[in-house]
Amino acid sequence: MVDRKIILDTYKKGPEAVISLFEETFSKLEKRIQELENASKKNSKNSHKPPSTDGLGKPVTKSLRKPSHRQTGGQLGHKGHTLGLTATPDHTITHSPTYCTCCHTSLNHEPVKGYRIRQVYDLPPIQIEVTEHKVEQKECPHCHSIQEAQFPSTVSRPVQYGPNIKRLIPYLTHYQCISLKRTKEFFQDCFGHSISEGTLVNHT
Repeated sequence: MVDRKIILDTYKKGPEAVISLFEETFSKLEKRIQELENASKKNSKNSHKPPSTDGLGKPVTKSLRKPSHRQTGGQLGHKGHTLGLTATPDHTITHSPTYCTCCHTSLNHEPVKGYRIRQVYDLPPIQIEVTEHKVEQKECPHCHSIQEAQFPSTVSRPVQYGPNIKRLIPYLTHYQCISLKRTKEFFQDCFGHSISEGTLVNHT
């Protein structure tokens, strides 16, 4: 913005000086407007800017699917894929009636006449297991030297993470694109285990 004092000083110098000042100012403004317009046209597709900077002005992705007059969800006559009973459940819990609801007679020693079954699909409690590897030392009865068994080649440190956790970390951070901070929170929330971001980086 041109300072008021500069305008007054220029005015005293005559019309030509005023015209020259305004031409210079307009030129700078036009250049700045052009720079802003060019910057607003840049997005993640025509520059090195990340998609997150596209903002509200980014083009809306248009669906290639043809419009349908059907309602969303399962269609009438469509075969569903609901859960079914399995013949090999992992656990079975038997619930026995203890007394007759009509006359309150005890049923504890009465034979079972039949069953009705319901099944629940769920995840087992998720927790990290610690496996200790212990190599034995023995004394040779012939030469009295102490012999020690060998640790497995995959157990190379006093304390370390196993192959399942080592595979889970890159799956979360790379394939699922979860940040290190949220991956750390995932381990704490799901397994009750605190893991450092440095460890996550080492196994990523």
